[in-house]
Amino acid sequence: MFILKKKSILLCAVALLSVCSYAQASDFFSPDDELTLDDAWRIARENNLALKKQRLAFEQAEYANKWKTNRFYPNISLSGSLKNVHALPGGAESAATGTVLSASAGLSLSLNSGIAESLAQDEAAYLAAAANYRKTEASLYRDVWKAWNAVYAAQGDLSLTEHNLVLAQSLAAKARSNYENGQIPELDMLQAEYSAASLLPQAMIRKNALAGSLRNLNSLLGIPLDSVLPMAPVEPCSGQVIKKPDDMDRYIALRHDVVSAGIALARAKSAARNSALTRYGPTVSVSENFGIADLSEGSGLPETGSFSLSLSLPLGGYLPGSKDAVAQRDAETAVKEAELALMQTRVAARKEIESLFESANQLVESLTVHKLNERNTIRAYELARQGYEAGLVGSTNLETARKDRLNAGLALLSAESSYRNVVADLTFALNIPVSELMNQGDDND
Repeated sequence: MFILKKKSILLCAVALLSVCSYAQASDFFSPDDELTLDDAWRIARENNLALKKQRLAFEQAEYANKWKTNRFYPNISLSGSLKNVHALPGGAESAATGTVLSASAGLSLSLNSGIAESLAQDEAAYLAAAANYRKTEASLYRDVWKAWNAVYAAQGDLSLTEHNLVLAQSLAAKARSNYENGQIPELDMLQAEYSAASLLPQAMIRKNALAGSLRNLNSLLGIPLDSVLPMAPVEPCSGQVIKKPDDMDRYIALRHDVVSAGIALARAKSAARNSALTRYGPTVSVSENFGIADLSEGSGLPETGSFSLSLSLPLGGYLPGSKDAVAQRDAETAVKEAELALMQTRVAARKEIESLFESANQLVESLTVHKLNERNTIRAYELARQGYEAGLVGSTNLETARKDRLNAGLALLSAESSYRNVVADLTFALNIPVSELMNQGDDND
């Protein structure tokens, strides 16, 4: 299609945005090179604010999981005190006056029955953060891809509209010349001039749409909104039929939302076990304390210390309706809710995937029709133009052919953009690269 062969992205963008934005974008990409989708993804990974935020959460969860065994660290305390006994004015003197400086230190550690589950929950929190980060990353790639498609769709719409504007203006000039020569009535001339003028606001709308698409892409890339990047041309839309995988359950199990729901269920089960152990299980506490009663007599080490070991067993959990019993019921209910949420996520995932495959292959059929319609309308316009120049076709028929050609081109661009977006959605929905998606079923053919 001729629209994809034009380098309109630079022409249109320069007309829309300031050239100085190259200097702003130069921190991220050289304006001398052409930006590919892979380049855009690299920039987004480094600069996207949402991904940065999720990366911080993941790194913090990773750090906390690395040091989860600090639960076994004892509490260490060190204290000192100064006591001064002195006589008040007018009081009798006493030999008991003086200053006493003392110090003490202690170690204590408490372990309950749920310590193992607490460690497991720390691990699950790390896995949840990792899954959320991977989901955010994959979602960002899909969004960048679709924003990339939107820029090319807007570019194509604008180029096609501008091309038709040139054709309409040429027809208007021809119509005026014919009117002045007495070859056509004034009404035909006025209609031709109106048709050309009516494309001017459409061209402005297309320019604004392109500017908005560029801003959206720049926002996802995390660069200044007015940045202008020279984009490499994309390959023509193939409109390939996409086959559903035979082992759909395997792909559903690897989806980001299903993985997250599975981790949430594991965390709920671990929390329920921890609640039960805390409710019924004992707690062991050990401590060691030692001190120096009077440092004024010397700074030697203490000669004695005190060690204590205690075992406590909670009884409130055995009482029906107690606070601990209600907490245990809440934890068990959370497990059931997490199980239902996982099932709902799987059903919704299958529903989404089935719908996307249907949309993709429906668009394949639409692309075939739109391509045929575009070829036919281009040919019809050429024949109408030749007939108009030969005096066999009126200006109204020629104008209709031009509009049909424009509408057919716009419809094809829209269908191609929709197909590319569905492919992006499918790669995210199945959590696979596009190459694997497009090669589904090849081994069975």
